Amino acid sequence: MKFGSVLCVFICAELLLLRGVVQGTVPIAERDALVALYLSTDGPNWANNDFWLDGDPCADSWWGVDCDYRDQHVDQLDLSENQLKGTIPPELVQLTALVWMWMGNNQLTGTIPSELGQVSALEWLWFNDNLFNSTIPTELGQLSSLTHLWMGNNQLTGRIPSELGQLPLDW
Repeated sequence: MKFGSVLCVFICAELLLLRGVVQGTVPIAERDALVALYLSTDGPNWANNDFWLDGDPCADSWWGVDCDYRDQHVDQLDLSENQLKGTIPPELVQLTALVWMWMGNNQLTGTIPSELGQVSALEWLWFNDNLFNSTIPTELGQLSSLTHLWMGNNQLTGRIPSELGQLPLDW
């Protein structure tokens, strides 16, 4: 192997290892979670999908995505009234710094992922006016920072989990 080939292999390996830095400001896992959301909710047919799938969610200003540039994480997701159709992917658990999630007034169906109970920074969760047709996951009771929870006007079944009664909700 010649020196140039060895150098190319070394540089290519470094670029793969530094993929998160080369890709942009947001960690790859967070970008991948947003891509999973786009794909599972018919992203090409959203009312507004400006810049989605182009580069970095924050650096390239994906519509409805807001970031904490100091920490380089997605901290807000506002896709309300945007014609989302489909299901919420469990990959959103990768949005570890997410504080606000607004997805009301869409056509979201299926279950609310129990994995969202692991997004410990979440303070606002708005899933109102959709077509969810399952129970509310008890795991949402783990969201100790959650102060606002809107899930009205869905097709939810079962009882409200008692675990939600322990949260500092601002009814």
